[in-house]
Amino acid sequence: MRPVQKCWPPLIPSAGATDQFLHVDGSIPSARGEGMCDILAMICVRPAAEGGASKLASAAEIYARLQEKPALLKIVERGFKYDAQSVEYHPDWRQPARGDRERPMAYQDANGRPCIQYAKNMVETIMAVYRGTPDEEEVRTALAELEEVCSDTAVVQHWDLTTGEAYLVDNYRWLHARTAFVDDTQAPRLFFRLWLQVPDFNARDEQEKTGDAGSKNRSSC
Repeated sequence: MRPVQKCWPPLIPSAGATDQFLHVDGSIPSARGEGMCDILAMICVRPAAEGGASKLASAAEIYARLQEKPALLKIVERGFKYDAQSVEYHPDWRQPARGDRERPMAYQDANGRPCIQYAKNMVETIMAVYRGTPDEEEVRTALAELEEVCSDTAVVQHWDLTTGEAYLVDNYRWLHARTAFVDDTQAPRLFFRLWLQVPDFNARDEQEKTGDAGSKNRSSC
C-alpha cells in the first residue's frame, strides 16, 4: 500500500458547517485501482460538539436504483470525458490531466461488483469539457440525475464516530460524506484522512480464480 495523503486539517472553528453531498474522493472518473485513492480511511480525533455524523452509501445500492432508470444508467456507464487540469490536478492521481475518451461513472469491477464514481469536483472536471458544446445540456442533466440517485436517503447509513474510532472503505464501492455540524470553538472537530493506493486493487479474488466456493478468506472491503 502507498499512502498518498496523510492528513486532513481541521476546519476553521465556526458556527457550523453545512451538510455534505455523498461522494468518492477524486476529481476524475476512475476504474477501480486507477484513481487517486483506492482505500479511504477517516479517523476521528475529536468529534463536533453537535452533528457531524459520517454518512456512507453502498455503490451496490446506488447501482440497483440506477437499473430502475435504464436511460440514465446507459449514459453513466458510457461515461464522460474530463479536464482536471482546468479545475484541480496532482500527478499522484495516476491518470492524465485530461481524458479524451469517456470514463464510466457506473461499472462493475473484475469480480462483478458495482462501482460508482461521483463527486461535486468530478462534475466540475467533466463540465469543463462539455460547457458550450451541443452535449452540454444532456451531460448536465445526467449528472444532476446521478447526484439525486446517490443522495437518496434510502441508501444512506449514518455512523457517529467518537475519539479513536475510524472507518476504512473501498473508494470505488462506497460513497461518503458527513452531516451538518456545530463546533466548539475551544475544541473544534478534527478528523484525519488517509488515502491509500493498492497494487492490483482490481485483481480478481483468489476464490474467483480457484473456484473455491467454500473459502472464508475472501476480502470484501
